[in-house]
Amino acid sequence: MTMLRRTFAALLLSTASVAHAAPALWKVSDADTTIFLFGSIHALPGDTPWYTGKVRTAFETADTLVLEMVTPKSESDFAPSLMAMGFSAGQPPLAERIAAAERPRLAAALRDASLPATVLNAMETWLATLMLSMQQFRSFGLDPKLGVERQLTVKAEAANKRIVGLETAAEQMSYFDALPEADQRAFLSATLKQWPDMKARIGDLVGKWTAGDDAAIGAEFNASMKETPQLAKVLLADRNARWAAWIKARMAQPGTVFVAVGAGHLAGSDSVQAKLAMHGLTSVRVE
Repeated sequence: MTMLRRTFAALLLSTASVAHAAPALWKVSDADTTIFLFGSIHALPGDTPWYTGKVRTAFETADTLVLEMVTPKSESDFAPSLMAMGFSAGQPPLAERIAAAERPRLAAALRDASLPATVLNAMETWLATLMLSMQQFRSFGLDPKLGVERQLTVKAEAANKRIVGLETAAEQMSYFDALPEADQRAFLSATLKQWPDMKARIGDLVGKWTAGDDAAIGAEFNASMKETPQLAKVLLADRNARWAAWIKARMAQPGTVFVAVGAGHLAGSDSVQAKLAMHGLTSVRVE
């Protein structure tokens, strides 16, 4: 489970016609430490040829896999946090949390997602929005079990590599839960606005990912995040800064590390690479 809507926006719709994918890969290194940075896609159909070339070589040489979050083994591991943060008594119906003009969009989204409004009304606005989004992506035939992180986890476990999470599931949820209600509602409104053309947007973004066009991905993310600037700060800029600090500290230990985080975190003016530069670390494009 990854709780980031804009990272979800980098999901793969269809790459059946792609003969070779070359998503972007960077590295930061010194005399005895190498850290690879790979922009991931969280859900894929099973026939996407991304694990090839320099990406495969980099992963196979690494002794540690680092992910945004190590997926809990079962729902019981994160369900208490989800219930505590995502549900609150006395919530108004979801339709009352947006402007009247937006309610037809919500009704259409609920129909598309096959979700009754009563299921979402008890949720806080951020969780209701994420549930809508996840249902939409499922309708596109996307499967997180076939995503980059899950595939890398299986490979790392088979090779007895160490697996580290930069965050926990509870931490990821807390970023949304701490948002003021006005920002949560802006998140919902932006999601509903993008709903009708999300399939095409994903297809376009995935084409950029498979081509390793991080500049175009950065431009797309920066443009979409302008609608929800506080969300952009909390979910991208602030987290990227923390991850860059983690990488800086990890450089003091020898070894080879493969870091896989959502592609949007490695693109744009607030990228992890930009934050690393503030620590005096230079990231070099590998793929």
